Amino acid sequence: MTDAAAAFSQLRRGLVASAKTAGFELCVAVGASRPWSSSLFTGSRHTAVVGAEASPAFDAWLAALPEFEVPMTRQFLADASVVEHTADGRGREIVTIEFLTVAE
Repeated sequence: MTDAAAAFSQLRRGLVASAKTAGFELCVAVGASRPWSSSLFTGSRHTAVVGAEASPAFDAWLAALPEFEVPMTRQFLADASVVEHTADGRGREIVTIEFLTVAE
């Protein structure tokens, strides 16, 4: 498993656990990772499409997402941001989230 794939797997588990703690079930429908680097750091950019029943708990969880922390091996979560947020018309919200992980 590549570092990017391992990091995404850890992010996915962290997202699902965080949602459960917040009181709702989160479905991670799609995920993708790609290498990233700057002049000083290396890591990965990750995109996840998640879904959940529309609820105040989900809204609060999304609002707190920029402060999201997840234990990771050999990397840390540097950024998390919502890039798209839609409703499917059946009471579910679909959200695209981008993450940046940086190698330690």
